[in-house]
Amino acid sequence: MQSEKLRKETTCLNCGAEVLKRYCPECGQENIEQVSSVTGLFVGLFTKFTHLDGKFATTMKELLLRPGFVAYEFINFRRRKYLDPLSLFFTVSALSILITLYIEAKDQTRLSVQNDPVLKHMVDSAFAVYLKKDSFAVTAVKYNDHTSNVFAVPFLYRRGEAYYDSVQNTMPAEKKSNWLKRHYEIKLIRSWKEYENNPYAIDYKSGKNFYGTFANFMLISIGLFAMLLYILNVRRRQVYNLFSHVIFSLNYFTVVWVFLAIQMVTFYTIAIAGKTDKFDIARWLILFGLLLYLFVAMKRFYKQSYLKTGIKFIILAAVFITLFVASAIMILFYSALNIAGS
Repeated sequence: MQSEKLRKETTCLNCGAEVLKRYCPECGQENIEQVSSVTGLFVGLFTKFTHLDGKFATTMKELLLRPGFVAYEFINFRRRKYLDPLSLFFTVSALSILITLYIEAKDQTRLSVQNDPVLKHMVDSAFAVYLKKDSFAVTAVKYNDHTSNVFAVPFLYRRGEAYYDSVQNTMPAEKKSNWLKRHYEIKLIRSWKEYENNPYAIDYKSGKNFYGTFANFMLISIGLFAMLLYILNVRRRQVYNLFSHVIFSLNYFTVVWVFLAIQMVTFYTIAIAGKTDKFDIARWLILFGLLLYLFVAMKRFYKQSYLKTGIKFIILAAVFITLFVASAIMILFYSALNIAGS
């Protein structure tokens, strides 16, 4: 089904030829009503990108309700009614990030440190103590359902780039920071300046940086995930080549984005209801759901026994979760270092 409305005129807007059907027989342009507003431009873009004529909805329904089925259909060339895995992944990831940032913004307003005198006093007190320390220090100030991070850096990094450069210039060549360390230290100096000007906004700013970096990391993770699947199924490489594992991985990480959005909405709903003690329950349920989905998807896609699927699932989950958690910690650290640019 086509969603765009056909023009009443039968003259092609592009080449002037007569158009009796939907497409011009000369140049191929679709004879539909053209976009003439900014709103229409974005609606048209979203419509074309997600194939709202049915492909997006059909693919998401099958993807969520029948784990492993869409990927199996795709590698067996039954693709007509499905959105391709890469377009689906980018669409869902973009929507998930938008939902997350929207909720983060609302949550930041609701839980603004400056709007809560008790939390503001706690943050200010911790900050005042840390200002006296000539060292790295980090702590989390918790009050009700909000946590605000407070940190400090050595005096060298608090006095700006000019002072840092002057200190570096007085050092012997062998004691000066190399290019990598200098890059890290300059970021630290700039982030400290931004943080010192507004110590209440670090969580929101680092959060925005985190989601942008995390999206890129997810793309890298798909490749790593696919390689692990290839290694685990190397004896079946004639049936399941690397392309097959990439398609399976794209579909699975699309579902991961869906679950992350669900988690964000769930956490916000719980926080609004004042049931913050339920966070851990919700977090574990989301993780269990993702792992269960992965197991079922592997069983249906690779079509092996429950025993073989279970063994491969455990190895895959153990290796990947370890790498994923370590990388996520690094991304959090990197995001905090880049708050000056957010």
